Amino acid sequence: MRRTVGPLLLLAALSGLPAAGHAEGIKWHKSLAEALQASKDSGKVVMLTLYTVWCGYCDMLKTQTWPNEAVIAKSAEFECAAVDPEKTKLEGPYDNGQYPRTLFLRFDGEVVNEVPEYVPPEVLVKEMTRAQENLAKLNQAEEIARKLVRPEDDLASASRVGILYAEVGNVKKALQWLKPAYEAREKLAEELRPEVLVAYGVSLWLDLQYEKAIPILREAAEKYPNHPGSREARFALAGALFRTDKAAEARDIWRKLADEKADDSIGKASAQNVKIVDELLGNP
Repeated sequence: MRRTVGPLLLLAALSGLPAAGHAEGIKWHKSLAEALQASKDSGKVVMLTLYTVWCGYCDMLKTQTWPNEAVIAKSAEFECAAVDPEKTKLEGPYDNGQYPRTLFLRFDGEVVNEVPEYVPPEVLVKEMTRAQENLAKLNQAEEIARKLVRPEDDLASASRVGILYAEVGNVKKALQWLKPAYEAREKLAEELRPEVLVAYGVSLWLDLQYEKAIPILREAAEKYPNHPGSREARFALAGALFRTDKAAEARDIWRKLADEKADDSIGKASAQNVKIVDELLGNP
């Protein structure tokens, strides 16, 4: 048996395929279609990983992240599939040519979270938890939306739907529900206004509508500097300014964000962006 098992495991490693069905590892479905059907029956989120045989980071994901005990334990709460798009035709808008890419899907294929790169075990576990939370948010948004004939009929509920879609990352639907809420924001309760401003502004930024996003994000940052979403709004504002040829102003905002909190994700990304802008502007 040793002579048989050894070459088989080596072949699996060389082909880039996950060790499907391994008793002590992640349990893999044979295809995305099978995982989606299982998700429909179980209610679990699908964890879909896209990889290729030539991708070094894909190999790191397979050898360093997937075998981790916490990842394996958490994976029991998911329907898992791994696909090499260069070998298997993949239905749906999931392959953007970057690998590894891990997508979390509802049974109908709706994306509820995404990890666009290699991550260590502890990060993957956090993203798996986030995917489960986002699924609950998506279901909640749809439940509220079904009860509304028009967003204008209940602006508070429309705001909630839009914010939930924004948190899940469904930008198009977030914009659909947040636009009327933003336009009638003076009618909203005071505590809801910054939520709408941040969600709507960031969604416009993610949708590449930079000129529209700038005044909304600026209003959110200036009117509500102590709101928990203020840092996100300022980061997105800098990004929109940068994309509209206002690099120096964008750098100043990013620099302040990095100086305020150097260790959070926004601070780290801001510090990196400052270096990039300084290089572009020719600053030492």
